[in-house]
Amino acid sequence: SCPSSQATMKMGIEKTLREKFPSLQGVQSIMPVDPEVDLHRPAMSLLTVEMCLAALDPFIPAIEHVGGKVEIEAVNGLDVFLKYEGPEDFREPISSVLKDKLNQISKVVFID
Repeated sequence: SCPSSQATMKMGIEKTLREKFPSLQGVQSIMPVDPEVDLHRPAMSLLTVEMCLAALDPFIPAIEHVGGKVEIEAVNGLDVFLKYEGPEDFREPISSVLKDKLNQISKVVFID
């Protein structure tokens, strides 16, 4: 994050690469072209329905206790589409749980 730690990291990476690949001519830093890419966000893994279900699993009993029901309908890229029946005030906590547990989620969409 600070310039000196970035320089230290760069030198360490270059040293390791040169040790492993003696014929290496140089090391160049490449930045993403997309300005929307957040370099401070952890690397993203492929988001799946199963991951979303696992994230919600501890909260399903509470949702069912109030007569609610939630189903992950689809995952499209980093967007999660789900069906939810139950109290309206549970929608935001469901969305928050998913985003907290799976920080790569961009958007949670409730569908009817």
